[in-house]
Parts: sequence; structure tokens; C-alpha cells
Amino acid sequence: GSKKVNITIYDLAGFYIRTFNTDLFQTGHQISEWVWDVTDIDPGVYFAHVAVSGEQGTETRIIKVAVIH
Repeated sequence: GSKKVNITIYDLAGFYIRTFNTDLFQTGHQISEWVWDVTDIDPGVYFAHVAVSGEQGTETRIIKVAVIH
């Protein structure tokens, strides 16, 4: 079955920055890449809330992302 991937980026204060979405239609391990233009983003640490939704429910993780210019 297909899965939906939603990644929402927040800054350290919890303010919304950007969202990425995609649908995965294949089973097995798959890596998707998004290009995030950080030209107007301040260097520092951000949080990415990753949610993967499928027939089995939704799994979420929060990962740290460093922006370095």
C-alpha cells in the first residue's frame, strides 16, 4: 500500500518554517530527498517533525536539523 510522508520544520522556539509532503507507493526501503533553499533561513538548529502514515497507522519522529551557511 501507499504511505504518506509529511515533514514539518520548526525553529527552536517552535515557530513553523516549512512543510514537505510526498506519497510513497513502493514497499521496502526508499529514500526521498527534498531540496530546501536555506538562503533566507538563519543558521542554527531546527526540528523536523516526520510523520509516516499508512494502513498500519501513523509513526512520528522528531529529528534535529542543523542549518550551516
